[in-house]
Amino acid sequence: MIEPKRPALGRRQALVGAVGAGVAGVALGSGSAAAQQRVLSGTVNIEQVQVAFIGSGNVGSGTLHYHGRSYRFSVGGLGVGGFGFSKMEAYGNVYNLKELRQFPGVYGQARYGAVAGNDGGGEMWLQTASGTIVRTAEKKAMVVGTLAGPFFVETDEGPQPAGRVGCAVSARTDQESLRLTASGACSFTAHDGATAWGEWECAGYQLVGCRGTFKLAGGTARLAGAIGESTLIWRPTAHEFTRQLDGTTLDNATGVLLWRDFKLAAKK
Repeated sequence: MIEPKRPALGRRQALVGAVGAGVAGVALGSGSAAAQQRVLSGTVNIEQVQVAFIGSGNVGSGTLHYHGRSYRFSVGGLGVGGFGFSKMEAYGNVYNLKELRQFPGVYGQARYGAVAGNDGGGEMWLQTASGTIVRTAEKKAMVVGTLAGPFFVETDEGPQPAGRVGCAVSARTDQESLRLTASGACSFTAHDGATAWGEWECAGYQLVGCRGTFKLAGGTARLAGAIGESTLIWRPTAHEFTRQLDGTTLDNATGVLLWRDFKLAAKK
């Protein structure tokens, strides 16, 4: 795909070792809140949107249903700066809320991860010093990140280095089934500076990987006008989970991104 001296490349494979980054999870606590007596006070819905790669660009809102009335509130940040959730939706119950003015403290403290916990089953709970508990079960999470690394072309003599590739990734995960759907765009840069780009989408399972389709849309220099299509397979081989200061977890993944049976052509 990148190497001009191999015209038979259209029916070969190309693969890339890549590094990905994403954010998921909440701070782990002692679990004592789950064991305390709870009195149901109301319910809560949360929606958070984060502007990717922009520091503390967390913007969220929610609705508290309490004593027959609904109250809108803002979420200062249940995510983390840099890579992170671009959208998170959750729902759950509120316990031990004796009066409305106690509620804002839950999210003020949760921003720092000091009182957040994981109680199993994809749920998280937050507790204030006054004893109010908010417990939510995350339904869907959307993670954004990047993949980058060296690009190789498979030939009869084995894989040959051809340049570098960078891919933007947007992935949605259903927290109940762990089903993953992802999409993005990739840009290839050959050793001689020629570039090509395209878009992809795939489906699979969280931490396992996905399979889908890649479509080459164009290029520059000797790759100008190039188009093509292949099967795309992402297989992570290792995950390194790092606890962040705000209580979230950063997942640095390494693996292989494979373009199988690539068919390359030129625009007519």
